[in-house]
Amino acid sequence: MMESDPRKQRIITIIVIILLILYIYGFGVVTGLLILKKRFTVKETNKTCEIHQRESLAPQNFKKNESKTTLDHIDICPLINSGSLCYFNTLIQCMYSCKDLKDFFMNDSEMTEVKEILKELFERMAAKDKTINTKEFLKRIVDITSNEEFEDLNQQQDIHSLYLNLINGCFDPNFDVGNIISPDIFDDFAIHNFIFRKLYFLIEISSKESNTEQNKITYEPGNAFLLPTKKFNLYKDLKRYFEKAVFKKKNDNNEEIEVETTKELIRFPDILVLYTPYHEATLPDEIDIHRNIVFDQNIKYRLIAFGCHLGNESSGHYIAIKRMKDNTWAIINDDFITFHSWENVLKYLNYYKIKPTLSFLEKI
Repeated sequence: MMESDPRKQRIITIIVIILLILYIYGFGVVTGLLILKKRFTVKETNKTCEIHQRESLAPQNFKKNESKTTLDHIDICPLINSGSLCYFNTLIQCMYSCKDLKDFFMNDSEMTEVKEILKELFERMAAKDKTINTKEFLKRIVDITSNEEFEDLNQQQDIHSLYLNLINGCFDPNFDVGNIISPDIFDDFAIHNFIFRKLYFLIEISSKESNTEQNKITYEPGNAFLLPTKKFNLYKDLKRYFEKAVFKKKNDNNEEIEVETTKELIRFPDILVLYTPYHEATLPDEIDIHRNIVFDQNIKYRLIAFGCHLGNESSGHYIAIKRMKDNTWAIINDDFITFHSWENVLKYLNYYKIKPTLSFLEKI
């Protein structure tokens, strides 16, 4: 028998190994491509399903009115946005929607420099002046208040901060809400100040420490409820706001104790303002913004208008949504206004992922 050439055997072995490696590599590549194709197909299918799902939520003929209402027959005036002023336009539309606020800003009582500017703006809105450039009004307010936060008129700002600045601008410069430490002081101030009477509420806070049986009572006035929620169910969020809370702290002896607090709303505002920070919220599949909020059997509020935001905390766009007399709703996008049913308003918010941020409710 002839002996095989070792060199030849090594060459054959190397060739076999190379072919085997190429086969395994080729099999892996093909398998990988098939997996990627499958994943891509699934992703595209999911994307298609998502598109169809969103399209099913889209309001029908959204840019067309669902009502025969026209701007000539209602008290809405479009506002020109000559920059990043949608937040200002939205807040003004919401405040103008509340009859008591509108009447206050259009009369001559309790005048301040800020109120004088808003009075001029509201009067032009009431006259249906479609040439209103709100940048001029905001600039005058910023110049008076010397508020650096709103100095850049080309930069979008937070609607809640603007609301607080406008309301504070209607008070005497010496007004300090920290001085309101009792219901009697609250009532006395409410008698002499319209804005305070309409917008401010008073919360009684009862605190009890674990090492004592004595309750400590304090009072907290405010003009807007801060609801850092992710569900946009205003009724549940308000209820949660007043739930009993327990937290831990160190006492004077550096001992850890528990503090139990309860809150009770003892003075109700005529206009209830609710604030949900848009940068803390996400939009669920279904939005449930209650149009009627009941605190108890005697106190009931109805949603009049609310501002919404599309985007994040540093950029995006604000719009206002207002209740009309015929129970339709106006979507006010600066100088573009359409009218819709409540059902389609909710579809609109969900479809475009728009987040309600500042809501105005009137006591009924």
